[in-house]
Amino acid sequence: DDYQQQETTKVSAAFPEESGKNLIKWQSFDEQELNRLNQNGKTIFIDFTAQWCLNCKVNEYAIIETEEIAAAFEKNGVTAMKADYTLYQRNILKWLNAFGRGGVPMYLVIPPCGVLKDVKPLPEILTSNILLEAIQKAGPSRQSCESINQ
Repeated sequence: DDYQQQETTKVSAAFPEESGKNLIKWQSFDEQELNRLNQNGKTIFIDFTAQWCLNCKVNEYAIIETEEIAAAFEKNGVTAMKADYTLYQRNILKWLNAFGRGGVPMYLVIPPCGVLKDVKPLPEILTSNILLEAIQKAGPSRQSCESINQ
């Protein structure tokens, strides 16, 4: 759709991917990989985003892709996943709806060996403190989930 393409171009121009900020190593969102990582003791952050979403880009640029957050991810062994909703993918819409959201942005911090239904989305407008507190509450990645599941 022409309007969507124009808006995507405007947002992309305001927040170019080549901003030099690529401080966080992102994986593309994949449900099977998410479940595998979670069951293997990984803390996971999921950024549900879209190229045309201005709030998403502001949060990514000003909060998420910062040295403070990248250091917290590194220290806690957080795996970062990006769920790109730019083309309105149904599998991502299913996740948004499951957490009571009609669209992006949505942010989830999933604790290691966590139960997805217990996870609460973070606010749409993030602060560093909100994200850091969520990471701290989730706890660092673990070697395995065996001790929890016994």
